[in-house]
Amino acid sequence: SAGGATDDSVEQTAIKVSLKCPITFRRITLPARGHDCKHIQCFDLESYLRLNCERGSWKCPVCSKVALLEGLEVDQFMWGILTASSTDVEEVTIDPNSQWKPVAVKQEPKDEECQGPQPSKKPRPSPPDSLPLSGVRTPTSQMSSSSGHYSPYQTQP
Repeated sequence: SAGGATDDSVEQTAIKVSLKCPITFRRITLPARGHDCKHIQCFDLESYLRLNCERGSWKCPVCSKVALLEGLEVDQFMWGILTASSTDVEEVTIDPNSQWKPVAVKQEPKDEECQGPQPSKKPRPSPPDSLPLSGVRTPTSQMSSSSGHYSPYQTQP
């Protein structure tokens, strides 16, 4: 290539970082990593401490390096992202200038949306608890009066 700047811009691409803890798969509350860890991905400090109080291996769940209690570090940059972003954001991209932006959450497409936009939406069917129950056997009435083992709600003495 002609210029060195082009090569640099190819190498310095934005990286994707998950805001979910690799231990619990829930959103991180307090982002931490071990002193010797070289990755940006964090784990939730409280979840890590709970895990190691029980098991005691003290290894990073991301890179498996030893991450002892006294060497754990809270990542202030990631904490800032977690507090500034909406709770439904699961991933962010961080560019070489430390600018971050949320990755769009992929939602499961509904059957209607797969066919493209439709001018008029059909009314949704009523949920079962709003339907009239005349003639329908419910677990707590007729079924429980028989031997009892048909109902998932019936507890055996």
